[in-house]
Amino acid sequence: MKLSIATTITLLVALATATLRGLGGECRKANDCCPCDTGSKRSLGCVLDATSTTHYRCQISGRDRTWCSHNPGQCGDWSTINT
Repeated sequence: MKLSIATTITLLVALATATLRGLGGECRKANDCCPCDTGSKRSLGCVLDATSTTHYRCQISGRDRTWCSHNPGQCGDWSTINT
């Protein structure tokens, strides 16, 4: 019983953290993407893309966020990053 509870909790945590997508990931709205690209430290946005099944992909946007440049390698969290 304890093993199945631990497995369930692990799965839920993995699903919750996998909701934000990185560069090139499919999205439907800007909040589906990580606020920051972990490689370039630039801001990501949800951009029209005909090759995506959702018709949008997370791409580097023209707007940079200070948080991204000060926290390299981190995706960020929309609730804590000022836009």
